Amino acid sequence: MEKPTPRINSSLAILTTSDQGNLSVNLSQDCPITTTYVEIIGKVEPNLQISGYSSVALGNNFDLDAYNKLVIAAANNPSLFR
Repeated sequence: MEKPTPRINSSLAILTTSDQGNLSVNLSQDCPITTTYVEIIGKVEPNLQISGYSSVALGNNFDLDAYNKLVIAAANNPSLFR
């Protein structure tokens, strides 16, 4: 898989999700994007954009396919995460 390329314009970022979708994130000062792969913690707004409250840098080498498989497994087996 090609590395995602975040597009950042001022405080708005268009990011690639683990399932290869795109996501608009309104970035706060506490939500920097400092590496190629990042987890955003935030809230879905009525316009379906995310208001980013904070971010977790995951580095520049991250297996997004494996992460997506984990997301799918978690959704299909919620009892594993109780």
